[in-house]
Order: sequence, then structure tokens, then C-alpha cells
Amino acid sequence: MLQIEKLRVEYRENPIGLDVAKPRFSWILKTEKENCMQSAYRLCVMETADADLETACGSCVWDSLRVESDQSVLVEYAGASLKPETAYRYRVTVWDREGECAEAEGSFETGLLQPENMAADWITSGFGAEEKACPVFSRSFMLRGEVKKARLYATALGLYEIELNGEKVGDAYFAPGWTSYGHRIQYQTYDVTEMLRKAGSVPAGAPGKDSSAGGRPVCMQITVADGWYKGPFGFTLRPNIYGDQTAALAELHITYADGSVQTVKTDRDWQVQTGRIRESQIYFGETFDSTWDSQSSAPQPARILAKDKSTLTAQESEPVRITCRTEAKELIVTPKGELVLDFGQNMSGFVEVHVTGRDGC
Repeated sequence: MLQIEKLRVEYRENPIGLDVAKPRFSWILKTEKENCMQSAYRLCVMETADADLETACGSCVWDSLRVESDQSVLVEYAGASLKPETAYRYRVTVWDREGECAEAEGSFETGLLQPENMAADWITSGFGAEEKACPVFSRSFMLRGEVKKARLYATALGLYEIELNGEKVGDAYFAPGWTSYGHRIQYQTYDVTEMLRKAGSVPAGAPGKDSSAGGRPVCMQITVADGWYKGPFGFTLRPNIYGDQTAALAELHITYADGSVQTVKTDRDWQVQTGRIRESQIYFGETFDSTWDSQSSAPQPARILAKDKSTLTAQESEPVRITCRTEAKELIVTPKGELVLDFGQNMSGFVEVHVTGRDGC
């Protein structure tokens, strides 16, 4: 039986946040027959407002019709111009040389497509050069109803992590990645639909419920570290190679069940203060103070950074993720009395430890 496997759009499976005007499609054939080869294919791309392919059939934006070709790698889209922030589904149909047919379906979603579609402002802390702690930008807002879809577009000058009501957004680390920041700054797209649905699912009458707003307040926080952008880097450990101010840029688009849209973006309404990360550098690690509390640093208004957004582009490289967890193999005590954890292999990662104790001890 002929089957289609490993459908990909721009090398990714069902991606969101694509900024490619003419995305390319790839697939492979699976069969138990010998010497099987594709003789023809057909690609149909449909705009859809949901995940139902049948609903999308009336919105076909490109139909290649039957193409007599064995090409199955990087077949380029050739239909009408794609819209920003729009979901598409596609169907691949293939025939082998014996006339057997197979079909498979996939999806993709465009990002902002053009830098000017990012309406948010770059915001920075205004902290002096002597401040080593990471700035934490924050803003609270209220949900207005039942969340149908939510996308968060974000990047930073430096490395950033975003939290919604204290929960980390996404599974990537070291975003937005290392690029030549003067020429290209990647932004990331996050599906935060379920996170916001959870935030708004407080039972009626429960503490914090606001029936007029649809749910509890949502607090968005963005922590920014120096990273490759501003921190010591290279053989000479020179700082400020790309710039001397870290900054954040983010825009949250929430679509409600009634069709209305709410946008929360970085602007003058944000606050900034330092947090528990007292210092963070690529080469020298991170200093984390678990005793720090929000009273230790008074919030102040974030400042607008006048920086061009024309170099923004959607994520192109694979993000850094946790791919496996390895337990320590041995605890070594050095002649100096230092404790060394031996994991049994050379690796890139960070150590997770659980400790108990009292403040100040």
C-alpha cells in the first residue's frame, strides 16, 4: 500500500510563524513494493480559520493540479499571495508508476510576513551600566471573553524568556538566537491559546473573577539577559559588540470566540525592575538569588528604544531545547574539598538541583 510520510513545510512539521512568501513542501513515499517511484503529484493549499480541512475546501488559494514529476523535495508554492497571521491546510496527492494513489494532509501558519506588521515598540530599562541584574519587564491585562486563538510574537536585543502568570512560554532557551543583529533579528511565534484559556477558566464567583472581563488578570513578564548581544563575547571577551542596551519587543494577539481581537504589545505602559537573576552571561553563567522579592526593586516605567524594526525575520534556525536528561554518575571530592558532579560525558546543558535550607544559611 502506497503511503505519504514526513510532510514538511520549509523543513518543519505543521509550522507556525512562517515568514516565507513562497513556502516549499516536501514528503517521502512509503511502500512495500520494490522499485516504486513517484510519477506525479498534486498540491492543494487552502486558507482556513480552524483545523477542519473540510471547512477550508471552499477557500483554495492554490491548486497545482496534476503535475507529471517525481519531485517530492522543496516543491515551491505558486498560488496567490499568502496573508499574514493566517492558518492554511494543504493536501498532497501522489501517484506511482503503476497508478496507485496516496494522500496526506498537513498545515502551516504564516507569521507577520513583513517587519512593519509588528506594531510593538522596543522597550528598554534605562538602568545604568553598573546594574548587572537582568531587567524584568511586566504588564497586566484582563481577558475579555472566551479565547479562540492566541499568538505571541516576541524577540529581544539579548536573550529573553517570557512568562504568563508565572508559567514559561514555549520550550526554547537562548531565544532569539545568535545572529548578526545589525542585519537580522529573529522573532519567535508562540501558540499561547491554552495558557490563556487556563488563565480565564476561573469559576464564576471565585476570588479574582471579573465577569465583565471574562477571567482573571493576566501578567506578562519578559526577562532579558545580555547574551551575545551585549555581554562579554569572543576570544577577547569584549562586551557591547552589537549594542550597549538590552531591549524587548513583543506583541500578543488574542482572538475571541465572538470574533473580536485584543492586542497587547510592548509600549510605554510597561513597567521594569530587576528580579532574582542578578547576573547572566554566556561564558560566566548565571547568579540566581532565591531570596529576592519584588519589594527589593521598585518598578519604574519602561523606556522606548528608538530602534529600526526592518531587520526582523521569523525564526529560521532550530531553537535550543532540552533533548534529554542525564543523571550524575559520580560525586567527586577534590583535594581542595570541592565537590564535582561527573555526568560521564562531555555535554552542553545546565544542572538541576533540589536543595533545602533556611534563608541566610
